[in-house]
Amino acid sequence: MALASLYYLASAFILIPFALPKMKTELEKLKTHPKDIGRLLGTFIFGGILAPVFLLSGLRSTAAASASLLLNLETAATASVAHFLFKERLMKRDWLGALGIITAGSILVFEKGWVLNPGSLWIVGACFCWGLDNNFTAKIRAVSPTTNAFLKGLVAGFFNMVLAFALHSKWPALNHDLLGVLLIGMLSFGISIALYITCARKIGAFRSQVLFATSPFWGVSVALLFLHEKFILQQALATVLLVSSLALIFSTQRDSF
Repeated sequence: MALASLYYLASAFILIPFALPKMKTELEKLKTHPKDIGRLLGTFIFGGILAPVFLLSGLRSTAAASASLLLNLETAATASVAHFLFKERLMKRDWLGALGIITAGSILVFEKGWVLNPGSLWIVGACFCWGLDNNFTAKIRAVSPTTNAFLKGLVAGFFNMVLAFALHSKWPALNHDLLGVLLIGMLSFGISIALYITCARKIGAFRSQVLFATSPFWGVSVALLFLHEKFILQQALATVLLVSSLALIFSTQRDSF
């Protein structure tokens, strides 16, 4: 929770120059869009509070490469929520691709020797929370992407900070560890979220998630090259399934980009 707090506060900090100049006008506009207020609250709760805590809890006992690949379940979660709750139309190949992603995720909850890793279930929970978050985010119109990301970072950061102090969480030392945490927050949460929101509003939650689904493969590359993790059989099988599934989904969506 301490990490989740710092990540989101750092993300809010980096977006201050972009969000503050238009904040007052957009908040006034938000008052006339009650549905957007509810959607914003949804992004705060599911995307800013629950999902990062679930993810960071899972990472404590899950290999970085497996966790990166497992995060592609967010695509399947986003598709399911988009269709069932927000009536976004999906093609048959989208569903087949989502099924392949879920199958790959099922493989990745097991470690070497096919032993169930309970930590990976936290990451599965994070993916479904972000699936809800993605759909809420794509529907918001009253505030800009940068203001949306700024408010999310501010609210989620302070809420998680209160929880971290209440539960006596351990905080990073005032050295390069803290600097690393703040840099991750500013880049991977702040700027990344603002860019993702911009994309989601232009092309929809599901289609933007298809593009975003390339990120776990960058995570695997970093895990193998810099953390020197071994690429086990489960990860290899899941990678083949994920690449095939995403290719199937992308073949449906590419004409719409």
